[in-house]
Amino acid sequence: MRSLLISLVLALGVAPIAPIAPSLAQPAAPTPSIQARVDALIDEGTRLADAQDHRGALQRFDEAYALAPSAKLSLKRGVVLARMGRRVDAADAFAAALDDDALDPALIETVRAQLAKLDARLGRLTIEVADHQVADIRIGNGPWAEATTRPRRVQPGAYRVEARAAGRDGPIVIAGGTIGPGEARVVTIELPATPRRARRHAPPARRGYGALGYGALGLGAAAVIGGAAVLLVVDEAPVTTPTSDPTYTEATVPGAITLGVGVALVGLGSYLLLADHRRSQRITPTVAVRTSDAVLGVAGRF
Repeated sequence: MRSLLISLVLALGVAPIAPIAPSLAQPAAPTPSIQARVDALIDEGTRLADAQDHRGALQRFDEAYALAPSAKLSLKRGVVLARMGRRVDAADAFAAALDDDALDPALIETVRAQLAKLDARLGRLTIEVADHQVADIRIGNGPWAEATTRPRRVQPGAYRVEARAAGRDGPIVIAGGTIGPGEARVVTIELPATPRRARRHAPPARRGYGALGYGALGLGAAAVIGGAAVLLVVDEAPVTTPTSDPTYTEATVPGAITLGVGVALVGLGSYLLLADHRRSQRITPTVAVRTSDAVLGVAGRF
């Protein structure tokens, strides 16, 4: 293995990349200033790798890869990661290089052989989410990522898979087990149904007397005004004793009745408004209390 790693390092340092037609999947070419920065980082990372400072070299290569990803940088990262004993990350880096159309054809077989040796010492997990639910997963203490059916490389031994509904901090399903070198396993995870949250209930509509009270007040005021107008304007000659005078029977009596009805309506309206006000003070709206979501730990099915 060490001879293959050395050959890769030497090849990456001197071998030119064969010119090929640009692929639609290729990223845009970096600007001259960015490319100059990338070249400086590669030179510094290579120097640190030669000095056995693998951590410093990986930092430079990662920074350069973030600026301008390339097959050359994927290979350099893979070599350093393999020397650091991080076989899973090294294998992923070599696989990324093989997926890049710009990889030097002279290195393809060497990289494939190196990747095959690493994969023989690693396990491969295929994580499936039941019912094709959209979910985020993570393996061990790794970062959360969108669940796919792509096999994931893991170190042999015990593993732990966590899954949750995508895009939220909801219930987490946990699956675990063991896997051996070169072994492939499918892990099926079923997420629990999303708990329903209690709805806020609006206060029940109450039937008040406000409208009726205001209506009675309005009619009573109109009747009082009308009755007063009849008594004061139409009946110009007040009569103090019973008489057969038409003015008394046609104006005075209706006016007095209208005025009386108006006063009664005003009193009724005032009573209804007062009763409505007192009733509203005794009613307290009720709001349903929402319970917090529970966090679940459920063993996955294999």
